[in-house]
Amino acid sequence: MKIWRFLETDKLSGSLNMAIDEALLDSYIQNNTPSVLRLYTWQNPTLSIGRNQKIEEINTAKCQEMNIDIVRRPTGGKAVLHQGEITYSIISGKKDDMPNEIFNSYLEISKALIYSLKKLKDSLDFSIGDEPSSKYFDNSFCFASSTVSDLNYQGKKFVGSAQLRRNNSFLQHGSILINQDYSNLNEIFNNKTNDLVNLDDILGFNTSYQMIKNCILEGFKEFFKIKLNDDYLSKYEESLAKSYCSKYKKL
Repeated sequence: MKIWRFLETDKLSGSLNMAIDEALLDSYIQNNTPSVLRLYTWQNPTLSIGRNQKIEEINTAKCQEMNIDIVRRPTGGKAVLHQGEITYSIISGKKDDMPNEIFNSYLEISKALIYSLKKLKDSLDFSIGDEPSSKYFDNSFCFASSTVSDLNYQGKKFVGSAQLRRNNSFLQHGSILINQDYSNLNEIFNNKTNDLVNLDDILGFNTSYQMIKNCILEGFKEFFKIKLNDDYLSKYEESLAKSYCSKYKKL
């Protein structure tokens, strides 16, 4: 049975959250760590934008007015508002029997997330997005369109994900909407942001971080047939993240 690491961190700045994930990817590539599952939240409401996304797609003045930080992710995709949600990251790759093709790796993780979240309410019919990536990139907001990397409920997206791939390895970021306030989204983005839904609304009851965490841990262990060990950043990973942090303070 393969062993993965499970990491939790305190609420951190956007730049440090991104630096830690990239440090974990590099540590994995260097064979210093097995696969990693990380769950985290954010020190302040934060808008993370995709690696190649144009900052002009965002109303930065509105973000400043609303005290929303902005950070650029190392992963691709479009902007995500980290507020009223839980963020996950997965670092893995071919050496741990994950699919090496981007489509198939997204599909495998989407299936694992569905398996995990159905533990909250088994009768729910979650589905995997099927829209072409070209439609996704027509929008500024990650949750405006749904591809195979995303999860839907009755046609509405509530989990969005993106990847960075290096050396037959990958970092996948994902955001699970729990109880996000959508009221200001159309002012932040340059397109409409319809068809969103929170997990709490899907379930019909209020969840908690601990509930979501427990379901994901149990589900991932069963789906991937792995053991998850609670762990912390190594001194090397802390040092690497610190060295990366400054570049994530720039847009």
